[in-house]
Amino acid sequence: MPLLSVAPANAAAENTNTRSVEVTIYEDGTIVPADEPQPLGDSETELSNGLLEIQATNCTYVRISYNKYSGSPVDVKFGFYNSGNNPERGWINNVGAGQTVSEVWNQINTSGSVTGYMTARGQQQFNLPPVSCA
Repeated sequence: MPLLSVAPANAAAENTNTRSVEVTIYEDGTIVPADEPQPLGDSETELSNGLLEIQATNCTYVRISYNKYSGSPVDVKFGFYNSGNNPERGWINNVGAGQTVSEVWNQINTSGSVTGYMTARGQQQFNLPPVSCA
């Protein structure tokens, strides 16, 4: 189940909202929340798992990160959707167990909610639950 944590506003009225989802990536390309595991068949093995998170602050900053707990190395890329925009970054190669990788978009102008995502090379895209940027 997605986790939502909202950091308190500081004296400068900074609004930071964060959403996290533990995910499992399977060799057949399926990326699912860890609490909704895919049944493993004879030719399927768990490739990796970890925590995928998005943070949005004051509608001007977005950070998406993936903390890989275990499994074989994987190539990933991050992006997000907001008001018809879809900025995406390039591939981060060979992310191994115990690593945390992230992408940051600074000095941007978003509004409403932001839906972040991660794609593993050769596999499907996993969308995080939307998070408010305000």
